[in-house]
Amino acid sequence: MKMRFLFFVCLLMFATPARAEQLAPDFEGKLLSGESFSLADHIGKDMVVLNFFTTSCAPCREEMPALSKFYDEHKDKVVILGVDVIEGQHIVKAFVENMKISYPVIIDSGELTKRLNVVGYPTTIVIGADGTIQFNALNPIDPQSVLGPLLAKQGAGISREKFMEGRQTIHVVPPEVKPVAGSEAAGKNEIFGITVASDTPQQLDVNVDYYYSGDHGTTRIFIDCDPHTADGGAPFAMRPAVAEVGRHTARAPMMSYDGTPSGTVSTVITCHMASRLDSAQLATKTVPHEKTWGK
Repeated sequence: MKMRFLFFVCLLMFATPARAEQLAPDFEGKLLSGESFSLADHIGKDMVVLNFFTTSCAPCREEMPALSKFYDEHKDKVVILGVDVIEGQHIVKAFVENMKISYPVIIDSGELTKRLNVVGYPTTIVIGADGTIQFNALNPIDPQSVLGPLLAKQGAGISREKFMEGRQTIHVVPPEVKPVAGSEAAGKNEIFGITVASDTPQQLDVNVDYYYSGDHGTTRIFIDCDPHTADGGAPFAMRPAVAEVGRHTARAPMMSYDGTPSGTVSTVITCHMASRLDSAQLATKTVPHEKTWGK
């Protein structure tokens, strides 16, 4: 059976426009290219599009060529900024080069993601020239039909000084990558068992009993559970559990979406324990489960 190893979540949901009066938080940081970026510098001038992604998110990859095309056509008045969430710099650089992403990319260790309540990928947030959040969608978007009309409606912006009144700036920094321990330490990590906690026609939650030694160079890791059908397909949205040092039980929910086939299917649930810094696999376990999905 063909198995995929997913380190991050690609949770698909309906797009929901944000309230127009909500001001965006200011932030600044270094781009992957080494140049500095400050949101405040673009207020009053450009529409800024933030696209939150991870390198293992398939829907993120699918929308990136269209985002690059839109950016190339409108870069005189639109800034598209890719925001990678909690991955190592060398992984993101290789990904950007492979995907031929033309817009700038920054790596967030989690602060900006948390402030903007990003819970899945891809998430696209549009900040107008007036500093307000004008669109917020957890789902792949079509840039021409979504960003085009927003760009056409851009009105007068505000000054940088007005935007910054009484505001603090978030400093976006990449995660700290610590040395990885050798195979002796990695061998201490183990997934002991996977049990079904909740099973409905639209959702499947599993509890994962694990032990993480902490010797991999980070105190927090991801546990991703991936249900595969007999033909190797995996048309399910997943949300990873963030695990910590010690022996714990992590709950990992999986949800159906429009691409999920209805009916009873035999699935194999594979759970992976992986470093959130360099995507190294630490442990894995597989259990069979008969699942009935429904719309």
